[in-house]
Amino acid sequence: MLGAELCAVFPDAVKLKHRDLDIRYSEKVIETIEMNEPDVVINAAAYTAVDDCEDNRELAFDINGSAPGYIAEVCRRAGAVLVHYSTDYIFDGSKTEYIESDSPIQ
Repeated sequence: MLGAELCAVFPDAVKLKHRDLDIRYSEKVIETIEMNEPDVVINAAAYTAVDDCEDNRELAFDINGSAPGYIAEVCRRAGAVLVHYSTDYIFDGSKTEYIESDSPIQ
């Protein structure tokens, strides 16, 4: 849903869907970013099925944890700004707005 909205806001951007690029594979992510030479990378990809994430922890960590790390690293090397969207499900819901220094649920 977020990706579709971003595509509408940035109609001239290079848009990659899961079928175009599986972010679990760092080599393909690196190759794609280096080939496109972007100024900005917006990562709206995520494994969002919360119950499934609990049952498939490794897959969820690969998509929601590892992938953003190597996307950030290749963006740093390429001089591109990374905009990464995350979920609020890592927090306890006691606040209406969170910042980077807030502690997640342990």
